[in-house]
Amino acid sequence: MNGAIYSHINEPNSKRRDLLNLAIESIDLIKRTDGLKELRERKVRVMDALREEIKITNKAINHFHKLVPFNVKNKKERITEKVWKSKVKSVHTNKVNKLDNLSSELENIKNKLNKLDF
Repeated sequence: MNGAIYSHINEPNSKRRDLLNLAIESIDLIKRTDGLKELRERKVRVMDALREEIKITNKAINHFHKLVPFNVKNKKERITEKVWKSKVKSVHTNKVNKLDNLSSELENIKNKLNKLDF
């Protein structure tokens, strides 16, 4: 004896069918993974092109800033302007509150005058 082991297979046609279906599924899986690889490669190419476009755009913006005849405000000036604007808003709200108080007092005085009936 040479050590070969034989076994009996029940329903050999169904086993063949199962093996062929597994082969079909594995081929479909390989096709999908190849499609994903191509998609990843395209994504990398698009991202590289986008990076190049961003570099070109940044260079153009820097060139434009050099050509602008006036200075763009720096961060400190922007911050102080924001603070000043916020102070103006708070002063404006205080004025509105004072006006509301004055109008309510005016209404009270008018009501008192109406009650006097000269």
